[in-house]
Amino acid sequence: MNKTFDSRELVYKYTDMIYRIAFGYLRNKEDAEDIVQEVFFRYIKHIKFGRAFNDEEHEKNWLIRVTTNLSCNKLKNSRQVQCVPFDDDSVQKIESYNKDIYLLEDINRLKDKYKSVFQLFYLRDLNVAQVSKVLNISEAAVRTRLKRGREYLKLILENEE
Repeated sequence: MNKTFDSRELVYKYTDMIYRIAFGYLRNKEDAEDIVQEVFFRYIKHIKFGRAFNDEEHEKNWLIRVTTNLSCNKLKNSRQVQCVPFDDDSVQKIESYNKDIYLLEDINRLKDKYKSVFQLFYLRDLNVAQVSKVLNISEAAVRTRLKRGREYLKLILENEE
């Protein structure tokens, strides 16, 4: 982006989003706050080394990807139980569509690579191209993971009946 870097504007604009994503993964306030600080630290390093963003969407996708990666790494390093990153807004969205709340537990049983795609596509309303950018995978991989995730979820639901 060709505009002057304003750290206060950046923090004001993205802190809540980064915190919600991190908390969704980690389910711990202190760990989520640590992730927020680390994301902004990496952003500043990114800018300091002369790397620029193409536009605001590129910047936002970069922040989401870094937040997701740092949160997943923290989970792996601390050997915490892995969970789907559902925040309060996501749960309300599912309830507003009259979905059974137990569906969240079934989605949680999916492999991590499918959970991430489900979270971004269905609960954050990103399209396939946006999910591809955030997760740094091809659009074909996103579509494949959505398809396989739906197949696994169908098997889970059928086995429960």
